[in-house]
Amino acid sequence: MKVEVVKQLPDFVCGLYGPLAIAVWEGLTTTQTAQVAAKMLTDHADREGKVIILGILGETAPPPDPKTREILAAGMARVGMRAAASATVIEGKGFRGAAMRAVLIGLGLVAKTPIPHRACATVQDAATFMNEHDSRLASREIINAVQTLRGRPHAERPL
Repeated sequence: MKVEVVKQLPDFVCGLYGPLAIAVWEGLTTTQTAQVAAKMLTDHADREGKVIILGILGETAPPPDPKTREILAAGMARVGMRAAASATVIEGKGFRGAAMRAVLIGLGLVAKTPIPHRACATVQDAATFMNEHDSRLASREIINAVQTLRGRPHAERPL
């Protein structure tokens, strides 16, 4: 299998690896990038049947605004039970990262998502969680796919 880059911008990249759909924001999550990620996800679920979803907010990425969150939530709703699992990685240490993960967990409880979902601090944590719910990809494959999509050599990428 090979990582397929769907869209790449200076602060955003998304792509596919087998059943896995990945979206990475290193900066602001815009309505444009949210629409691209949502379309990629729904198109992939239409083709693949059962998908695994991974969203990553880099260390300096602010939380998306309400309109952008609505776009992403609508994409997830269209996929529905065709998602085996989903994880959101909010990178960063300290209060900012912990607070953003807590907000995400709270939103998940309110939304009552019917699929397994976890807010994680690292790609490694997300890969382990996703592999527990869908064994088509090993954790190392998920990590490697993210590293490839981000365009950094595997040895240089902190997890």
